[in-house]
Amino acid sequence: MVAQIVKIRYLPTVSETDALLLEAEVVRLLQPKYNSELKDNKSYPKVKITKEKNPRVLIVRNEKPDGSKYFGPYPDGQKIRWILRSLRKIFPFFTEIHKPGEICFRGHLGLCPCLSTSKVDTRSIIRILSGGRVKLITDLEVRMKRHAKLQNYEEAQKIKHKLDLLSNLGVPAHQPWEYETNPNLVAEKNSQRVKNLCDLLSLKFKDDFRIEGYDISHLSGSNVVASMVVFTNGVKDTNKYRRFKIKADKNDDFAAIFETVSRRQHHDWTEPDLGLIDGGVEQVRAATRAANYNFIGLAKREETVILNDLTKLELPKNTDALKLLQEIRDESHRFAQSYHKKLRSKKMLQ
Repeated sequence: MVAQIVKIRYLPTVSETDALLLEAEVVRLLQPKYNSELKDNKSYPKVKITKEKNPRVLIVRNEKPDGSKYFGPYPDGQKIRWILRSLRKIFPFFTEIHKPGEICFRGHLGLCPCLSTSKVDTRSIIRILSGGRVKLITDLEVRMKRHAKLQNYEEAQKIKHKLDLLSNLGVPAHQPWEYETNPNLVAEKNSQRVKNLCDLLSLKFKDDFRIEGYDISHLSGSNVVASMVVFTNGVKDTNKYRRFKIKADKNDDFAAIFETVSRRQHHDWTEPDLGLIDGGVEQVRAATRAANYNFIGLAKREETVILNDLTKLELPKNTDALKLLQEIRDESHRFAQSYHKKLRSKKMLQ
């Protein structure tokens, strides 16, 4: 077989899921000589979309000349079943024939369109099974922005929900046996997230990479507090969490951040390799004035990253690096809010 190779061509994919779908589609179209197992209808499952008024999406072994669309075969039957279960939450589809007006249990769960008057979105399902998930996400983002511009916010929110689910479709859950064969699976995954973030921010990666997250919490300038959470190599290090009661009760987040970072640097704690501020340009400017650490900000509305030099960086929504920053930001917000509520409750009882 190697002696017959004339040219090698490869296609990078966003995820392993996309690679699985693309491989099956290419084998189906090209029928390559040496992929004999994938061409054996009895060995691997296929996805069948029936040609009916209400098309059904099924997993079958054999292909019949009945006008239905077939995708596959898929070498990993468990994974294609997982993909279909995930797809059904985004684009509900039928798996059985319904009598007129019949409502099934899955319909009440939002997994079957028997409760809806709209048609099954088989076109989107076909695009995903044909390896076009990334292009579909792009098209949905355009539609979402168009509806938002026209102030059709409910429709825009529905599309956003689909986008969130589609983005997670490329990250299948790990199976139990994977943890048994590799006990360090979680640690390696977290370490890889930090490494990806370092690459994007042009930072030097190390095994004990320390990220500190800061947030301010108050109620109209009263009971102002700040939080500092610590993630070491992508994992929560709760023993190193710290909280600050801001000396001046006033509605000034910038001054509160400046005070928090100033007080933090006077302790003999390990210096952070990266500091994450919950906020935008002004919050990052206040932090960099207080200490000579490498600070970045994460603005909530657009999830834009504000770099240390106050320039902006847009990260793809489904990247591990952005998800890590969001996790740290949300944890610092939770920790600050819990301290603020504690002080507020204590004051009410006095």
